[in-house]
Amino acid sequence: MSRKTILLSGYFGFGNCGDELIYSIEKETFARLGFSIYALSENPEEHYEFRRKNLLEILRAIRASDVVVSGGGGLIQDKTSLNSLVYYVFILFVAQLFHKKTACFAQGIGPLHTKVGMFLTRKVLNETDFISVRDDFSVQELKKCGVKSKIYKTADVAFLLKDKKEMKLPFERFVLFAPGKALKIPAIETLVEVGKYVEEKTGLPLVVVPLYPARDGKLCSTLSQKLNTPLIVPPSPLHYAYLVEKSEFVVGMRYHSVVLSALKGKAFTALVYDPKVKALADEFGVKVVEDYGNVDFGTFKEVFDFNFARRADIVENLNKKTTELKERALQNFVLFEKTFG
Repeated sequence: MSRKTILLSGYFGFGNCGDELIYSIEKETFARLGFSIYALSENPEEHYEFRRKNLLEILRAIRASDVVVSGGGGLIQDKTSLNSLVYYVFILFVAQLFHKKTACFAQGIGPLHTKVGMFLTRKVLNETDFISVRDDFSVQELKKCGVKSKIYKTADVAFLLKDKKEMKLPFERFVLFAPGKALKIPAIETLVEVGKYVEEKTGLPLVVVPLYPARDGKLCSTLSQKLNTPLIVPPSPLHYAYLVEKSEFVVGMRYHSVVLSALKGKAFTALVYDPKVKALADEFGVKVVEDYGNVDFGTFKEVFDFNFARRADIVENLNKKTTELKERALQNFVLFEKTFG
């Protein structure tokens, strides 16, 4: 029997740490299960990658595949842009027109606010052959839209990360500070105040790290200059894993800053710009700083002090819960293989 071919559709090729981690794990794991892999990418580098904005290449890739997989990551949401949601459901819709099997895989769904976004999600996902999502919030968002298909609650596939790549670091002990750009961001003065407080409270230097350099780079560069502390832009997702592993504590706003902190057993304080960040931190029982865009310095101090004081307990909880999340992340592939293998 010939190997089935999978087409991966996600936010790949943009240099976002989280999505690139997801892509590398999906490629490796699906290949190990015996599937052939195609992918849509912003910057195709391999022969099996197709340009994600080229309609002819998209159609060619869909026609050449047996199963079109949308995910992982937070693809189906209309908070940042309805256009983004339209793009991802369009890929699934065209695949269904071509009578291909389709999957919504390990996604973080929502927030979904627009009637158009909810309608498109309902229409396309009700025709999708397999749906797995990474948290309860995503399950509820799909139910709110009227999706009647079976939904598996799993976990982000990034929890299956095992490797890392070493790199030269400016300090032996440091706090990793990873703010970023969102629809609304705090005043730079507030972030500077936050950074100075973390250094004062911990007695450790900061390392400023953009988890999505193309989007967060300018903000992080400005911040590192004002704080007079190193800016590090790791060359690959596996270098990010090493950076987190070597840190003493993490202050970050992106979802995968929490994922990497959990994987490497590092206590953290999350700055919530999106419900998915709070949903994941809640799984670990870690207090968060809500409303990143309007963050109040006094609130930050209160939450940071609380988390830093109980960092040993946080690490213990992370290690226990991460074992469960790794098992749930693996279920994405187990259930997928049962459905399509």
